[in-house]
Amino acid sequence: MPYGVLHFHDPRTFDAPLQLDEALDALALQAHVPLSAPAVDDWPQLVDCVVRGSGYAVEARTPAFSARLAFNPATPELGDYEIHFPGRQPERGRVVRIAQVPENELWRREYSGLRAFPIRFHITTTAPHVMQRDWLVGIRATRDPENA
Repeated sequence: MPYGVLHFHDPRTFDAPLQLDEALDALALQAHVPLSAPAVDDWPQLVDCVVRGSGYAVEARTPAFSARLAFNPATPELGDYEIHFPGRQPERGRVVRIAQVPENELWRREYSGLRAFPIRFHITTTAPHVMQRDWLVGIRATRDPENA
């Protein structure tokens, strides 16, 4: 069973105007109506999710790339990532911002794919010669190597 999913988002989509479906979801949330979770089958699956204290290390693999992201909400500046694309140099960068995605924000289009996950993060990273990346991480299960 996959540990969860991750997805790269274009940072500009977070500034897009409110859409009708988002407005309806926001109203449903205020009325305590459960929101449906859209399919995230095309999002890369987490093949590992290690938790140590309040920190996470997640890993995903697809035919197009593999990615590793390590982060701790208590110390965002210590997080880092690495993406390997076949035939290219690895992309390495650092975490600049971590936000847990609360349930009352799941009406937003950008976060709708995280609805099915109990642990949700929006993480912003940067790297030399690479535009900022926004990662959405949905976690359904973790493993603790010290209690294995």
